[in-house]
Amino acid sequence: MPIKKKSHANTTILALLHGFLVGCVTIGLFALLLNWSSIRGETEKQPEALEEIPVQVELPPDGAVGEVTLFANQLGAFSSIEGAKSVSTSDAAIPPAIFPISDKYYVWDTVDLEEGKIVKGPQSFVKKITVSTASCDQEGLKRLASLLSETDTAKFYFQDSTETVNLPPDWKELTASLSTLTTDLGIQKAQLLSHYVSKNSCVKISF
Repeated sequence: MPIKKKSHANTTILALLHGFLVGCVTIGLFALLLNWSSIRGETEKQPEALEEIPVQVELPPDGAVGEVTLFANQLGAFSSIEGAKSVSTSDAAIPPAIFPISDKYYVWDTVDLEEGKIVKGPQSFVKKITVSTASCDQEGLKRLASLLSETDTAKFYFQDSTETVNLPPDWKELTASLSTLTTDLGIQKAQLLSHYVSKNSCVKISF
């Protein structure tokens, strides 16, 4: 009988130990599960990085701004129109254009959008100028600034286009006539600018 009691006592102790160990393991697994769920929840709650959307700037239509920066090849500046007319160039077919600005007469033979395209002579230099047509009421004249900055001949001459509403007065006729004398757009632009400045007070030049 004592042996049976001892065996029964050992069985009871082993059962208690087994239950204790199972309980510890269960509690540990439960704690790990709670911790993992908490970490996952925090991860899901983190806000996603906002994707940067590029801002698209809508450019104004041709001539809407009415101002352009150009470069002029200056041959001289005179106090009288007679002195300005005395300037000669190698191109006899087209004399240099004369621009009365303030109290002087400036002589420019070429006007271009890029300074590097102007071929300077021994007595000339490049002047940076600003042409403004913003105060012009006529839409065609207002567009003159953007036309003078055009480098695409198709968009400069408009000979094959029926568009006339938004062109300066006599633009097609003048460009067609100039193109028979020279193919240099810089020379043509100088002549055109001189023509429209002399005819329209709203076309202004500053530097």
